[in-house]
Amino acid sequence: MIALKKWDEIRGEDDCEFMFVNKTKDGLTAQVVASTFNYWCTEVFGKIVGRRVHPHLIRSSRATVLSNSLDENGKPITIEKIQKLLGHESPDTTKIYIIKEGEDELDDLF
Repeated sequence: MIALKKWDEIRGEDDCEFMFVNKTKDGLTAQVVASTFNYWCTEVFGKIVGRRVHPHLIRSSRATVLSNSLDENGKPITIEKIQKLLGHESPDTTKIYIIKEGEDELDDLF
């Protein structure tokens, strides 16, 4: 979670809705392709955090960060908005990825 927040700070403001992006020479941003993201997980992120990192671990972190965030009007972000961002067909799938504080020992992972 700390690493994701740091990434968000370093990345800065842009109009791209995706968490992991490439920036072009022209300053445009676009979602990274799956192969790039998988490479980042295995070859970059894993070495930084000192353990195996896979895409669903980061999706879970992102879902959790969003579920604890407020929208631009100061209201909690709804499960439907998180569902849309993660591309899930059902909110039940989205709920799987949201880690509630104190739930099991999963918060120790982050």
